[in-house]
Amino acid sequence: MVLKAAIELNLLRIMAKARPGAFVSPADLASQLWTKNPDAPVMLDRMLYLVASYSILTYSPRTLHEVERLYGLE
Repeated sequence: MVLKAAIELNLLRIMAKARPGAFVSPADLASQLWTKNPDAPVMLDRMLYLVASYSILTYSPRTLHEVERLYGLE
């Protein structure tokens, strides 16, 4: 269900448009969606983390003020 939602939201396509090997944050992805939900980046992070747990995506933690996960295509 989560993978289907990610595909329907075109998240994988948005990630593919980034340069090869690039990682994108859930906030960057949310900014490219037509949503006004302020919790969208958190919801996307949860979705993408689950998809990454099945090795469909990769993720890399980034630490600025707090830890943020960045996601990329496998």
